[in-house]
Amino acid sequence: MATSNASLQLLFLVIMSSGFLFHETLKPGCCRGEDCCKWRGVVCNNRSGHVIKLNLRSLDDDGTHGKLGGEISHSLKYLNHLDLSMNNFEGTRIPKFIGSLEKLRYLNLSGASFSGPIPPQLGNLSRLIYLDLKEYFDFNTYPDESSQNDLQWISGLSSLRHFNLGVVNLIRASAYWLHAVSKLPLSELHLASCGLSVLPRSLPSSNLTSLSMLVLSNNGFNSTIPHWLFQLRNLVYLDLSFNNLRGSILDAFANRTCLESLRKMGSLCNLKTLILSENDLNGEITDMINVLSGCNKCSLENLNLGLNELGGFLPNSLGNLCSLQSLLLWENSFVGSIPNSIGNLSHMKELYLSNNQMNGTIPETLGQLHELAALDVSENSWEGVLTEAHLSNLTNLKELSIAKFASQSRPQIGHPYQNARISDTIPDWFWKLDLELDQLDLGYNQLSGTIPNSLKFGPQSSVYLNVNHFNGSLPLWSSNVSSLFLRNNSFSGPIPQDIGESMPMLTELDLSHNSLTGTLPVSIGSIPSCVRNLSAMASEIGSYRYEADLMVLTKGREDSYRNILNLVNSIHLSNKSILRCAWRANKSFKIRHLELVYEPFNGKNTRQHWELTMVGNSRPLKKPAFWSNSTRHNPALCGRPITAKCPGDDGTPNPPCGDDEGDDEDGAEVEIKWFYMSMGTGFVVGFWGVCGTLVVKESWSLF
Repeated sequence: MATSNASLQLLFLVIMSSGFLFHETLKPGCCRGEDCCKWRGVVCNNRSGHVIKLNLRSLDDDGTHGKLGGEISHSLKYLNHLDLSMNNFEGTRIPKFIGSLEKLRYLNLSGASFSGPIPPQLGNLSRLIYLDLKEYFDFNTYPDESSQNDLQWISGLSSLRHFNLGVVNLIRASAYWLHAVSKLPLSELHLASCGLSVLPRSLPSSNLTSLSMLVLSNNGFNSTIPHWLFQLRNLVYLDLSFNNLRGSILDAFANRTCLESLRKMGSLCNLKTLILSENDLNGEITDMINVLSGCNKCSLENLNLGLNELGGFLPNSLGNLCSLQSLLLWENSFVGSIPNSIGNLSHMKELYLSNNQMNGTIPETLGQLHELAALDVSENSWEGVLTEAHLSNLTNLKELSIAKFASQSRPQIGHPYQNARISDTIPDWFWKLDLELDQLDLGYNQLSGTIPNSLKFGPQSSVYLNVNHFNGSLPLWSSNVSSLFLRNNSFSGPIPQDIGESMPMLTELDLSHNSLTGTLPVSIGSIPSCVRNLSAMASEIGSYRYEADLMVLTKGREDSYRNILNLVNSIHLSNKSILRCAWRANKSFKIRHLELVYEPFNGKNTRQHWELTMVGNSRPLKKPAFWSNSTRHNPALCGRPITAKCPGDDGTPNPPCGDDEGDDEDGAEVEIKWFYMSMGTGFVVGFWGVCGTLVVKESWSLF
C-alpha cells in the first residue's frame, strides 16, 4: 500500500510543522521515500491513504512525561482515533479545533499537561464513543479558577459510552452533574476526585440503564447512600470510597424485603466489584452477605468495606460467595472468628481483616485458599495456635501480616497440629515455607528466637519484625529486600560489614533499640556522607506541586519549617551503641542540624566534622546552647567543639567553634539580613548607574 501525496502532506503538517518532539520510532525524516503509514502509532485508510488513527501515548516505561510537546496541527480532519495521553504540552490550552474533527470516535488527552478549562467545542463530537480527559491538566497551573469546568457542553455527545473526567475540577457542576450525564448512553462513568459534593437522592429519567461501571470516589459526599444506585440493573462495578457517606449499610440497600426484591430483579446479583471503603457507614453486614450469597450467578469478586464503623459477626454464608477474590474489611469493629466456610472461597487472592475486634481461633480451613496472595489478620485478639496447616499450602502468598495481636493470651506459631501452647519461638517449619514474599509483618508481638536467612523475598520487598524479642545476629536476607525494620528487639553483635553488598536494594533500614556493637559498616556509607549515598530515598514528584510544614522538636526546642522546608537537613544519632564512626564528610555537604547527644559513643569528633558548612553559610557549625547539659551523658565523647581532649591530642583543649554569645543569631535571620543588605546595595548601584548616565551623556539628557 502506497501512501498518497495528501497523506504525506498531512503527516508533515502533523509532525514537522507542529513542533512535536517524537520518540525515536517516529522520526519525521523517515517519511522521505518510505511508507509513513508504517510508522509506529500511525494508521492509514487502506484506500485513500488518509491518516485515520494517531496513537502517540507516551511510551516511557516509568510513566514520566515529556516525549511530545508543541502545538497540535488542525489538519487532522480524517482522524477517528486520537491518543495524546501521558505527554507534556507544558500548560498549553486544549485546541478548540479538536471539536471540528467530526469523524472522531476515540479521544484520549489524559495526563497530557494541558491547562485551562475544557473547550466546549468538544461537545460537537457527536460520533465520539470514548472520551478520557482524566488529569488532562498541568499540575503546575492547576487548580485555579480558569480550570473550573461545567458539564453544559456534554449534551451533544449523543454516542458517548466511556466518559472519564477523573480529578477534573467540576465544582461548578455539583448541583446538576447527575442530570447532565443521565442524558448520555453511558456504559462507564468515571468522576473520581471531581469536587462534586452533592449525591442526589433520586435519579432523573435517564439513559443510564446500560451503565456497568460507576466511579464516584473522593468527592466529599456527605449523605446516606441513595437507593437508586442499586437499581441500575447492569451495574457491575461501583466505587463510592473516600467520601463521607453515613448511616446504616443495610439502609443503603433499603431494607431486607427490598434486598430480596433487588436480588430477584438481578440488580445486586450482577455486581462484581463493590467498594465502599473509607466512609462513615455503620451497622452489620449479615443481611447483605446473606442476600448476595443467594444469587444464582455468584458474581461478586471484590468487596471492600474497609475503614468504616461496621460491626457484628461474619456470617457462615460468606463461604457461598464462590467467586470472591478480594475481601477487604480492615479497620472496622467486627467481632467473633473467621467462619470455617472461608475455605470454600477457592478463588480468594486478598484477605484483609486487620484492625478489628475479632477473637477466637483462626480456622485451619484458611489453608485451603491456594490462590491467596495477601493475608493480613493483624491487630485483632486472636487465640490458639497458628500451625503449619494454616500456611504450608499457601504457596502463592506474597504478603503476610500477623502483627500486633491484642489479646492477653496471644496466639502462638506452633508445631504442626499441636493443641497445647508452646513458647513464642517461631518453629523451623515457618522459616522453611516455600514462599517468595513481598511483605512480611510479624511486628508488635512477643516472638523470640534467632532468625535464619532461609526466607526468600521478591523484588522491592519489605520486612517488619519490630517490637519483639528476637535475638542473635542480624539476618541478611535476599538482595531484593528494600525495607528492613528490626527495631526494639534483642539483636546483638556487629552489623555485618557486607550488609551494603548483600542487600543493595535497601532504602529503609531501622536497627534502633537493639544491642548492636562495633563499627558502622563502610558498605552502607560513612556519616554523614552516607546520607548522600542513599539516593533511592529521594522522591521525584515530577510536575506535581505540594505544600508541607514540619515541626521539629529537638532537645526541648521547637522549630517550625514551611516555606524553606526544602532547605532543612537533619541528622539525629541518639540512643545507639556505636563504638566508632568514620567521619568522612564531603566539604560541600550542607547540613543544618546534627545531633550526637545521649550517645555512648567511643571515638573522637574530628575538626573536619565540625566544619561542615551550613545551608547558605560558610562558617562552621556553632556549639549549641544546650551542649554542656547534653554532653554530660556522653563522657566518652571528645574533640571539637567540646573542651574534652581525645587521647593523643596535643596542646590545650580545643576551643569551641565560634563564640557562644556572638553566634546566637539564627542562620535564617543572618540570611535575611544579607538579603536586605544585598538588595540595598543593588538598588544604589542600579539607580546611579542609570541616572549617572543620563547626567553625563548629553544626548540622553532630559534637561
